Amino acid sequence: MAFKLFYTDYTVDKHVRSDEAKPATKEEIVGCMNRLLHEPDNFVGLIDGKDVMLQFMVEDSGEICIDVPLHDRKGSFMKTSDIGECIDIVTALQANIELEEINGLEFKSWGK
Repeated sequence: MAFKLFYTDYTVDKHVRSDEAKPATKEEIVGCMNRLLHEPDNFVGLIDGKDVMLQFMVEDSGEICIDVPLHDRKGSFMKTSDIGECIDIVTALQANIELEEINGLEFKSWGK
């Protein structure tokens, strides 16, 4: 299972950019999520072997935005949730990130 991890923790100003994502196990990803996904604007992202990206960002409300950006479609599949569901999504991942396996995602264009 080959996932790469990137994140931003604004509370300690620590970042790993998506283009510098590091290999990580699901357990390491979940540990990072548990540490970071409690403060607004913090985020955790992972990239699978097909370069599909799955991101989790804490909104001001405390909810977590789940985001799967699709650059070729100039938009993202998104929804808001809580830390529990976000962790469930990651632990349920198989070899790749599959949109069909994340219930409730809606496509939103980045444009107008």
